[in-house]
Amino acid sequence: MSYNDVLKMLEEALNDADQLEGDYDVCTSTMANLDSN
Repeated sequence: MSYNDVLKMLEEALNDADQLEGDYDVCTSTMANLDSN
């Protein structure tokens, strides 16, 4: 495995983490909206 392969894997992992964090924010804000109603 080359250095570039490792960097690409790290980059993809970071992108996945950002995606998850975005989904989590949507979930928490939705729950907050439900609680306030």
